Amino acid sequence: MLYLHRANSLERIEEANEREIGVELDVRLWDGEPVLSHEPLRIGDRPMSVVDAVALIEGEVVLDFRESEIVAPVVKALQGAGQDLARFYAVDLFVPDMLVAERLGLKTLARWSAYERIEGPFWGRWVDYAWAPGMLTAAESHSFLVSPELHRHDLDDEFIEAAGRLGYSHICTGLPDRWAA
Repeated sequence: MLYLHRANSLERIEEANEREIGVELDVRLWDGEPVLSHEPLRIGDRPMSVVDAVALIEGEVVLDFRESEIVAPVVKALQGAGQDLARFYAVDLFVPDMLVAERLGLKTLARWSAYERIEGPFWGRWVDYAWAPGMLTAAESHSFLVSPELHRHDLDDEFIEAAGRLGYSHICTGLPDRWAA
């Protein structure tokens, strides 16, 4: 399964739906409401709400939490909109927030990289900051791989082949055509 990275606009959501792939959304709060935003918000520039965005998304959704202590309001908003939490994955959380996410029913992916390896009772792994085949280990049952181009490294055929050989089937990428080939 591919996930279109930073699908924080109508155009990117439509692209993901057309390709029949999932999305990765960056989530923050704006006046207590979960919204799509990677960068800190500016006054007067109201982004799309998470609830409005996920209503348009046909596939699975990776929620990349861009600030701490917002899991409960996001889950409450999703449930209030009748969303099934089974289609959502939570990433980029601090451990206390990860524990809250798990308790509230989100499938939580612990960061696993050359820089940090979070262990615990979490649903899966978010394998990040790997850009060479030798940096990859065998995928576990719920491993999601962040494609190297998202960290300004080349995405080459050797890396794609190694990821496939090692069992990675969930890829977050800005280059879905490269991974789909």
